[in-house]
Amino acid sequence: MRIFAAIVLCALVAAPSPVRAADPSQMFSTILGEIGRQIERQQHKKQLKRLRPLWDACAGGDVAACDRAAQFPGLNSQARAEIERMRAAAGQHRTYERNFHACQRLDRSACQAALAYPRLSNTDRAKLQNWRRAAAQRQDALADFRRNQRNCYRGFIAACDAALRERRVDEGAIPDLERQRARLQAAEQQRQARERQRQAAIAAFRQLKRSCHAGSIAACTAAITSNLADAREERDLRAQRVGLVVADRRRQAAIKEYSGLRGDCAAGKRSACKSALTHTQVRSADIAFLKQKDRELAPITERIANVFAEANPGSFISSG
Repeated sequence: MRIFAAIVLCALVAAPSPVRAADPSQMFSTILGEIGRQIERQQHKKQLKRLRPLWDACAGGDVAACDRAAQFPGLNSQARAEIERMRAAAGQHRTYERNFHACQRLDRSACQAALAYPRLSNTDRAKLQNWRRAAAQRQDALADFRRNQRNCYRGFIAACDAALRERRVDEGAIPDLERQRARLQAAEQQRQARERQRQAAIAAFRQLKRSCHAGSIAACTAAITSNLADAREERDLRAQRVGLVVADRRRQAAIKEYSGLRGDCAAGKRSACKSALTHTQVRSADIAFLKQKDRELAPITERIANVFAEANPGSFISSG
């Protein structure tokens, strides 16, 4: 109301004297127009006062302030375009800050994104490049660690050892890797023990095989039942055993035959002595005995022959 009164007062002071009095309706229109302009200017100043902090905050990177400023009434196209530009820059800066801090934590992709920021300072660029190098080294080390980790769980002790040497890459994975290595070590020791047993069994089988071919029927039987012979070896061993069994039966028969001849020789049968001396199973310890018996029996047979000849003289005369 004070503003309105001041405007009226100014209008009245500036009005012409009664001598030069103007049309009252025209004067009222002039007064109203001035009042409207004053009110408009005052409202514009209030709007600017409210817009200014939002504008400054938007220029400083506050996206929310940009959004509020864009909704302000009475903005012309130029102001709206500038707010949009500042909002885009603010969004880029916010993304940059997020990437900057992620790069500091050695996120390689974040480093790449932060280095692409158009308003990047030289100081920040140097930091980001150093972090990117460190991130690349860590990523390579992590890739090696993961590969060794996978191979460890696939059963390779050497891979477990390689991963454990790089425990700083992922400390959280180390306890499981240590347990896995212990399991693999125990399994490897058991495998080695089984392998030693297998090699010992193979060596024993080979010895049985040699003994079989050297003439041992028992060795042939043991080699066949060892389950270590392949199909060809088993056929050979069975054939060898059959041959040895047949030969052994023949030998036993020959021994029995020789024993009978020796007994007959000892009983005084000279022909048995001669047959025993030429027998394949004659024992060296029996040779002297057989020869002596042959000599002892020789005169007796000759006397018997003479007596028989004297008693039957015609038996030795030829009928012709």
